[in-house]
Amino acid sequence: MLPSGVEEFTVSPASSNSIFDPAGNPMPRTTITERVSLPDRLPPEIISGRSSIANDNSYVTFILTEGVYGDYEIATPIEPNDLTIEFIQNGGNATGAQVNYITNYRQFPVVGGEDTLRCYLSIDGSPSGHEKLYIRASNGSSVFDIAGNSLRYDEMTDTLSLSDQLVPTVDSISIPNGSPISPTVESPINVSFSEPIQSFNFTVSARHYNNLSYFADTTANGFLLTLRPPMASLDTITITILNLTDSAGLEAVDFSYEYYTPALGDYDISGKIDVDDLAQFISFWESDSQPTIYGLGPTNGPIPYLVPILDEEYNLQDGMTFIRMWAWSIYNFGLEPLIPPNAGVSMNWQNFMEEIPPGTISGQVYIKYSPEKGIVNLNHTSFGDKNIKLFRKSDDTGEVLLEFGMLEPDDIKRKIRINTLVNTPSDATVIYKFIDKSQKIIASGSQKIQLLIPTDYILNQNYPNPFNHRTTISYGVPEKSFVNIDIFD
Repeated sequence: MLPSGVEEFTVSPASSNSIFDPAGNPMPRTTITERVSLPDRLPPEIISGRSSIANDNSYVTFILTEGVYGDYEIATPIEPNDLTIEFIQNGGNATGAQVNYITNYRQFPVVGGEDTLRCYLSIDGSPSGHEKLYIRASNGSSVFDIAGNSLRYDEMTDTLSLSDQLVPTVDSISIPNGSPISPTVESPINVSFSEPIQSFNFTVSARHYNNLSYFADTTANGFLLTLRPPMASLDTITITILNLTDSAGLEAVDFSYEYYTPALGDYDISGKIDVDDLAQFISFWESDSQPTIYGLGPTNGPIPYLVPILDEEYNLQDGMTFIRMWAWSIYNFGLEPLIPPNAGVSMNWQNFMEEIPPGTISGQVYIKYSPEKGIVNLNHTSFGDKNIKLFRKSDDTGEVLLEFGMLEPDDIKRKIRINTLVNTPSDATVIYKFIDKSQKIIASGSQKIQLLIPTDYILNQNYPNPFNHRTTISYGVPEKSFVNIDIFD
C-alpha cells in the first residue's frame, strides 16, 4: 500500500538482546525514535459511482479523492487539454465530445486544488440517447495532486449515457452557462435552436432582485435576450426555456441557464474584495474611467445584494460602497490574503518598520501571529482624509490587516510600523503587496519575523513625527511592571 502522507512510524529494538554497544551493553527495548512521517505517494483517484452528466449533456461532474492541479509544480489549475473524453458511439447520432472548459462545483473557474470538477462539453452532433462516454487523464503526466502524484492514465469516470436530444434543442448560447455578467452593462445573450421552432416560452428571474429588466427579440431559429442594468450585486440570474416544440410536435425538455453577477468592487472576479480590487478601483477613479460602468455608487438594497444606481462621477458614494463591500468580504472570507510571490522591491519587516514604496497607489500589509503569546498591531503615517484606509484586527485569531488606496497621491514618505507586546518569544508572518497605477506590483511577498521580549529598557521615537493631534509612543521593558512616561514640550 502506498502512503497517503498522514502515516507515521517509529523504530525500536526488536528485543532487549538485538542491539549492543561496543562494550556489550544492550539497547533497552523501550528505546524509540521520534515519529517519522511518510511522504504522500498515493496518487489521486476518481471515485467510482460519483460521476454524473447533466440532463442536457452540457457538463459532466465527477469527484476525486483529493484536490488536483494541472502541473507537477501545482502552479496551474487543471485545464481542458489535461483531460480526454473516450466516446462510445453505439450507433448513435453524435460522433464525439471534448472538454470545453472546467469549473468547480459552484460554477466558478478552477484555481487549482479542486476535488470536484464540472467539465463543460462540446459534443459533435446531437445525441440520440445511445451514446456513452467517460473522462480520463490525457496522459500520465497531466493531472497531479498537491504532493506531485499523477492521476493514472487508466483512472476514469463512470461510463455515462448521453440524453436523447434529437428533439429540438438549444444549439448554442453566446454566453456559457455559469458565466459572470456585469451588473452595470447590458448583457445580450443569443440563443440558437437546432431547428426552426413552432413555439416556446421562456422565463427570466433573479434570486435577489425583483425588478430585473430585459427585452427579447424572438425568431423561429432562436432569440436574443438582453439583460438590462442595473442588476443586483452577487445575484444569480436564471433563464429557463420551456415547451420548446418543433413543427412535428416534438417537445424538448426544459433548458435552464444560470449566470452570476460578481460582488460590487470585485473587479478581478476572484470571489473576494481585496487590495487588487482596491488598486483597480483607485485607477478607475483617478482616470475618471466610465463611472457609469466601473463606478460603485450610489446603491439601493441590502449588503451584499446592492443594486448600483450609477451617476456620472466618482465620489464619496462610490468610496463608501467599496468600503461596505470590503467589510462584507472580510466578514465572510476572513482577513488572511493569498500569499503573493516575492517580487519587486526587497523589504525587510524584521526591523518592524518599512517605508511605503514610491509610486504606490494601493497596498496591503497582513500579520498573522500567536494571540496567546502577545498582541501585534500596525501603525502608519496618516493617509489623509481623502484617501482610503481599510483596517481590521482580531486579537482572538491573531490577525491584523491594513489595506489602503491613494485617491490623491503625494510625495509624503509614509511608513508602516509593527508594534508588539509579547509575553513569550514567537514568530509572526507578514504578507505584503504594493501596487502602482498601472496595476503592476512594486513589492510583494511574505516574511517570517521574530517577536522578542526586550532585554533592556526601550523607548522608541514617537510615530508619526511631526504630528497634529495624535501620535504613538512605543516602548519595551524586560519584565511586566508599572510604567510612567513623562512627556516634555
